[in-house]
Amino acid sequence: MKKTDLERKARKMIEDFVESFGYVAEEDVEFMCDTECDIVNYTLYDSDTSRSNIAWKKYINDTFHITVPLYLLSILHEIGHLETAYQLSQEDVDSDNIDKEIIKLAFENALDKDNCYHLFKAYWDLKMEYLATEWAINFIKHNTEECATFWRKLKPIIKALE
Repeated sequence: MKKTDLERKARKMIEDFVESFGYVAEEDVEFMCDTECDIVNYTLYDSDTSRSNIAWKKYINDTFHITVPLYLLSILHEIGHLETAYQLSQEDVDSDNIDKEIIKLAFENALDKDNCYHLFKAYWDLKMEYLATEWAINFIKHNTEECATFWRKLKPIIKALE
């Protein structure tokens, strides 16, 4: 199958999955979420070997004691932002956004970026990030069959695009 056909198939699967939660999915250069417009942004190209994904895998294992496909978790994490937004006050959001900027600056100025797990952990421990990840993990635990079926279909397509 041609790369463009694989991309089209992956887009359709991801967009249908996100729409089943009542949200819109749009392809972008990274995973992120727009809670004001209920949009989940996703990328078709996300390496398990990126520095942040290696750290996130460790964080998920250390914090939630579970091993899950990071790509699937990334999609659900962004949905989790939309599902948990009501649990955050404006003060929580403002505080987390300030802390995100501080963490980002600390990472940009770090001399040894390979040893910055503490910064990644600080980011994922922020209330908004933790709640989204916790929601995603709980969704996977309570919808294992649905998640496994979705991932079984999507995984070979994503892997073929690498």
